[in-house]
Amino acid sequence: MAHDMTPQWITDIIAVAPWLGAFCFAGFIIWKVGPVLRKWGRFLDRINGVPEDKKSGQKEIPGLFERMDRQDELLETIRHELFPNSGKSLRDAVDKQHKQLEDHLAQCPPPTTTINVNPPGGTP
Repeated sequence: MAHDMTPQWITDIIAVAPWLGAFCFAGFIIWKVGPVLRKWGRFLDRINGVPEDKKSGQKEIPGLFERMDRQDELLETIRHELFPNSGKSLRDAVDKQHKQLEDHLAQCPPPTTTINVNPPGGTP
């Protein structure tokens, strides 16, 4: 008898309530988890790289290992210039100039005049 007294719209809501609850729960999960998944997606794009897309104007983003390879090449170039090698590095050129200066100074006679920073009679 109690079933006959329940309005039809309440019975309809009771039948739809689990689906409505599941839909709301799924929306909540997407709302909360969506930004985290987008951040992870951007992170993975930075790790793996993104190819150039001319249609959308997206420039190529090199992956982590490509960027590290470029840095290794740059470091190798810097090392080549900093340490003596076959005469082509900056260090070799500086050493050559230093040796030429030392040889030139060794051939020059010592200076005949001296510079006295303290004037006679003391400072006024």
